[in-house]
Amino acid sequence: VFSNEVLPVKFIRNLGLGLAERILPAKNKVMRSAMGLEGNLPKLAKGERIV
Repeated sequence: VFSNEVLPVKFIRNLGLGLAERILPAKNKVMRSAMGLEGNLPKLAKGERIV
């Protein structure tokens, strides 16, 4: 998606990224999930034993 320079794909990509930047609750939710602060985390990521 990011390496594609086809105009319709580039337009939709930029539109989506622009909306994601402006809709703060959605942006914050995605960021918290990406940082592992919420959502279902694997045991190893939580520091639990996996054996």
